[in-house]
Amino acid sequence: MFYPLEPLPTWLRLCGFANPMRWHVDVRRLTVGLGHPSTRGRRSSRFVLFTRAGFAATIRSRADA
Repeated sequence: MFYPLEPLPTWLRLCGFANPMRWHVDVRRLTVGLGHPSTRGRRSSRFVLFTRAGFAATIRSRADA
């Protein structure tokens, strides 16, 4: 999340793109006027979907306990 992904090997770059913390940082950058606005919806929706899925999984695991 703190380092550029471009110089990394392909397999590690893919892991970096799958990291939800990176999505959060990208969305935060967009809120302060940095980054390209055309990606705002896509990146925000990915982060929201991941957050909802994580929340649902947490609720489900607590209900089973």
